[in-house]
Amino acid sequence: MHATSAQVGVATANLLPHISLSASLGSEAFKPGNPFTAAGSIWSAGVSLTQPIFHGSALMAQRRAAIADYNAALAQYQQTVLNAFQNIADKRWCYLSIGICVPL
Repeated sequence: MHATSAQVGVATANLLPHISLSASLGSEAFKPGNPFTAAGSIWSAGVSLTQPIFHGSALMAQRRAAIADYNAALAQYQQTVLNAFQNIADKRWCYLSIGICVPL
């Protein structure tokens, strides 16, 4: 159930714009005298922004499918818990019907 809940979060996050930052630092050439001078260094920085414009309906369908999967997993979990309680109640009734009371 936890995994299906995480998939709903992933599908929701895919609807939002993605921002990525990058930077690099390097040296232009090796100079024997002083290789770490400011004149010999190279740096760059960049920002990337992507937005899911053309995939909107597909992403919404994926989100709805993830929510449906979560609801199915939740219903299965609830049914498992109810079956466990039913098994305990049946065993207790069996013990009480034959006059043997066993604390559970």
